Amino acid sequence: MSFDDLQFEKDYEQEAMMIWELIKIAKQGKQVRILGKGNSMRPLLRDGMDYAFLEDIKDKKTLKKGDVVFYYYNGHFVLHRVYKVLEDGAQMLGDGNNLVEEMVPWKHIFLKAVKIERNGKVISMNSWYLKCYGTVWMWLRPVRGFIRRGLRWIKRIMHVKGRSVLL
Repeated sequence: MSFDDLQFEKDYEQEAMMIWELIKIAKQGKQVRILGKGNSMRPLLRDGMDYAFLEDIKDKKTLKKGDVVFYYYNGHFVLHRVYKVLEDGAQMLGDGNNLVEEMVPWKHIFLKAVKIERNGKVISMNSWYLKCYGTVWMWLRPVRGFIRRGLRWIKRIMHVKGRSVLL
């Protein structure tokens, strides 16, 4: 094992300990804020730019399709949408993913997103905008890849003289 591998394991262990502390704080009835990491929830959360505000889930049976939850899966902490509620847990789907994950047991689902922060503006997950977005984006799951590729293609075309047009 190389030094870099050992450093990665140490960094990952420290990160996991911090996440467990955040979960404990939220379980005490407080709201916690985490920075989005990765692209699995894009376009809702942008990597390293947007925040999610999380709270404890009082009753996991109240979770429904479209809720954004923080859970532990395959050795990682993840923030994704509930795709399907099952008796023993839920299936999850990231906004940036096309494949539905296996069932995540209730005991591994910890927190629920109640707000997001983008460009300094805080938006409730209960706002009509985010509820509509979540519903439509889940409904478009079979064609999301085509939509993303189409938007990238349009961005390339709109790139004029070294300046990008914001879409």
